Amino acid sequence: KDQFFPLIGNIFVTQEGYVFTPSPGPVYGLFLIVKKSVIQALLYRQHSAGFYGAYQAPGSDSLWLASGDGIWNLNLCDYSLKKFPTEDWPSRVFYGFLPDKEGRLWISSNGGIIRFNPGNQDWAAFHFEDGLQSNEFNAGCLTKMSDGSLAFGGPDGLNVFHPDFFQKLGEKFYVYLNSLSIEDKVQKQIHPFADSSIVYMHPGEYAIDIDYGSTL
Repeated sequence: KDQFFPLIGNIFVTQEGYVFTPSPGPVYGLFLIVKKSVIQALLYRQHSAGFYGAYQAPGSDSLWLASGDGIWNLNLCDYSLKKFPTEDWPSRVFYGFLPDKEGRLWISSNGGIIRFNPGNQDWAAFHFEDGLQSNEFNAGCLTKMSDGSLAFGGPDGLNVFHPDFFQKLGEKFYVYLNSLSIEDKVQKQIHPFADSSIVYMHPGEYAIDIDYGSTL
């Protein structure tokens, strides 16, 4: 056993109770353990890069695997391993998966965060320019929070967001006025929902404060 497991990193448990653990290298692979450190199968010991994360959808007979050499899918019926095509994605190094309530997978990588729909295979990438702490993330630094928010950690900090936010980006919303103040005096004649209003400022008045909100 020691020759196979000098150092244990991530451990993945399937719905059926099977335990998978990556070998640490220098020859990477994936081991299947069935009970008390008994190795039933030695899988893919010649894999070229380490496995960092895994995800099994409820009721699925396959396991998604994130690795230093792309995204892989492991069939849990015959243990066949198939690489998923990600040549057009911004990275080939992937760290982990977090699902949302729509069944999409949010995947951390060295090229930002990728939102992936396994059903139709649509994907979108989010980068540093979109507000990420960095385009690089770290293995094992991710979790789904009790309210459905997702958290991903990287070398420059932590990103926390709720997937529902992105559903609303294309929706129309309305901006309305809460209040307007001139020189710290609230202009009570301004109705918040009025289509148009005229505001007069007098000589010596320089400061105007506008408080507004939206329907989202």
